[in-house]
Amino acid sequence: MIREAIVDDYELLNKYYMVAPSPENLKVINPFGKIMVFEDHGKVKAFIYYSDIYDRIEINYILTIDNYRHQGIASKLLEYLIKEAVQKKYLNISLEVAKSNTMAILLYQKFQFKEVAIRKDYYPTGDGILMVRELMNDE
Repeated sequence: MIREAIVDDYELLNKYYMVAPSPENLKVINPFGKIMVFEDHGKVKAFIYYSDIYDRIEINYILTIDNYRHQGIASKLLEYLIKEAVQKKYLNISLEVAKSNTMAILLYQKFQFKEVAIRKDYYPTGDGILMVRELMNDE
């Protein structure tokens, strides 16, 4: 099940990626921010943190907890997000990914994200790739 993160999820989420101490603080830090979790049998197995900015979405972070990788969970989160964006008639979804993260790049390409720019030294480990999924033709 995919649902919005609740207060009880934040301790686990912050263990993997420091988003905010609570949902209220997230709205102060990023008024456009939203976190959705993938929960199965009472366990949060993955989450996606994104910004819903007027007519587009920017993915800030997506993570599947190690024990649950390679089960299609990240794909389910992306499918959910794309469906939401299409329903809202948004223009696109964008993200940055480390150039060295080939598994993530392949996942995004599977969902028709295209490389539009290289961001030199965007990450401590090197360059980032700006990828965009256009949605105007998905209606």
